[in-house]
Amino acid sequence: MEGMDTELHSEILSFFEDHCKRYTESLSEILRKHIGINGNTDAFCRSLIPKVSRLLELFLSGQDDAFKSEAVELGRRIFRKNLPVSVVVNAFNSLLFDSIDFASRSTFSEEFSLFLAFVRKVTNYVALGFIYESVSAKERFFLRESVSRSSVRTMFQLFLRIRKVLYGEGDTITERNCPLSQLFDTLEFRLVSSKHGIRRQLELLHEAVHTHENLFKEYFKRGNYLSAYLTLVNFYHTLEKLIHLFVQIERGKNAVRLEDIVNFLASEKGPFVLFALDPKHLSSINRALGYNVGDEIFRYIDSALQAKFQGSSYAVFRCFHSAVCVLVEGKLSGIDFEGLFKRIRLKLKRRFRELPTDVDISGFLIKVPQELSGDKDAISSAVRLAIRESKRRVGELFTLDLSSEEEKREVIILKNLYKGIVESLVLERVGIALQGIYSPDGKVEHWEALVRFKDDEGNIVPAYKFIDLLYDYNLIDRLDILVLKKVQQNVHLFKGKSIFFNLSPVTLTGKRSGSQLRELTRSLVESGLGLNFGFEITEQAALEAFLPIVDFFREFNLPLAIDDFGNGYSSFSKFIDLVELVPVKYLKIDGSYVKRLTTSDKAVKVVRTIVSMANSLGIKTIAEFVESEEIFKLLKEMGVELFQGYYFGKPQLVV
Repeated sequence: MEGMDTELHSEILSFFEDHCKRYTESLSEILRKHIGINGNTDAFCRSLIPKVSRLLELFLSGQDDAFKSEAVELGRRIFRKNLPVSVVVNAFNSLLFDSIDFASRSTFSEEFSLFLAFVRKVTNYVALGFIYESVSAKERFFLRESVSRSSVRTMFQLFLRIRKVLYGEGDTITERNCPLSQLFDTLEFRLVSSKHGIRRQLELLHEAVHTHENLFKEYFKRGNYLSAYLTLVNFYHTLEKLIHLFVQIERGKNAVRLEDIVNFLASEKGPFVLFALDPKHLSSINRALGYNVGDEIFRYIDSALQAKFQGSSYAVFRCFHSAVCVLVEGKLSGIDFEGLFKRIRLKLKRRFRELPTDVDISGFLIKVPQELSGDKDAISSAVRLAIRESKRRVGELFTLDLSSEEEKREVIILKNLYKGIVESLVLERVGIALQGIYSPDGKVEHWEALVRFKDDEGNIVPAYKFIDLLYDYNLIDRLDILVLKKVQQNVHLFKGKSIFFNLSPVTLTGKRSGSQLRELTRSLVESGLGLNFGFEITEQAALEAFLPIVDFFREFNLPLAIDDFGNGYSSFSKFIDLVELVPVKYLKIDGSYVKRLTTSDKAVKVVRTIVSMANSLGIKTIAEFVESEEIFKLLKEMGVELFQGYYFGKPQLVV
């Protein structure tokens, strides 16, 4: 070879320089600047000749280890320039194709096969340099990002398997014993990934990761480093996609709604148990005592449940309002949910006993058997029933076993009730009854308009059975508007009466319903038929929608009654602001205190405080749920001015 090495060597270097010029001139100006070419491609290509010459000398002289070492180091330096993979691969391919074409025309065509082998080996070892450098760069990335992101830590475990292959430290991991497979099987992961609709996508990406990993191992073992690097690039891209989806999963854990749990239960075989704890009046406590107090109560409940329910068969979420839900897959395995509820409630009360208000919880337990899977309507109705009943039973755990025929019938009744209510709203088949608000001598001060729905058998449905449903299914605004429409259509029946209508802030703040409300209110005000009316809004709602309420009542100058007063822990200064800005005429004392007047000293103190405050502000007080002479006399002695309840008169259907 020595007789022709010098001439061959010279011709190869000349070829490389010509190729370099043609290729670099074909690149965009941005890429040329990126690799250090500032206008003069000739100078750049000439600067590469010594390195190429050195590699060629090592190759031709058979110094394989030195040749490999320098080619790998060249790959490392090129990688550190952050060139796009497509540019590097294109450069390698362009050099190979031009080399083959040149070899076919060269006077050294036989010897030039050595050059082709040289180009292939240089390309292969440069790719190995890319592998080493890219693995180091990715390791730095994972170490930096995994500190704060658990999703990155999970992917880091997969990445380390590639590193072990590279340095001969171990075998690749299989899909079966992969940490992702174990994660995919957890209840929490399945629920959140189903919520986002990415569960199947995650499984496919996971499969692709292991395919790329096994291919990389095989190529690396054979010494095919260019193919190994291209496979590694796909491995990285797949990991990045997985990380992106895992970030969605992590964020989604804090945004699981009850509807998501219902959808999941309806799509899985089960059996399942849904356990929920709901701290009462947390939003009101937040307003009165500060969000840090409400957050501390929530965190206390959440941490108690997280500590109790650990493992792949449990999932703990904040699922509706301020409630914490636990989803359990499989049989109960002897878990005493009733006892757990009582212990947490007792500890919660002790922990927050210094607060100026009584902290309490309600809760429910729903057992969903395997045979109910797929019946979304039944599961959804069961959840709504459980929420409604648990709200009415503060301090108790409401249990609903859907394997029981009797309890399943309750769910069916609720489901039918919901369908009946929706049908009544659509067909405007809603009745309006009036119940009087009386002075102590039995004269009617004004009337409250009450909605009446009838079931399939023509029986009146109690308000507590449907009001929560209307809120849960975002139908309350339709009801408010329908009531006003009914009154407008039958205004002659209400002529000369003073009537208060219940109003939800949802109706007031909704774009469409707000416009309808103003239109109907204006029509009734201008009807000229002697209809005097105002609106009732709960204490809590009045403060949640403070500005819209102020705007509305100042626009129409209508009287306002604050309902359920004493149950919302409202900020006193905020309430005073409301009184100064709008014509608050009545305070309706929350009925729960009225009912307990004969058994609770606290209830007596609350009522006296409300009466005293109302008197100082020139606002009349109304006591609702007055159902006995004993309660009436107690209220009268306390200074309550007006009364509502069965003791004075039941609601009478008008239309």
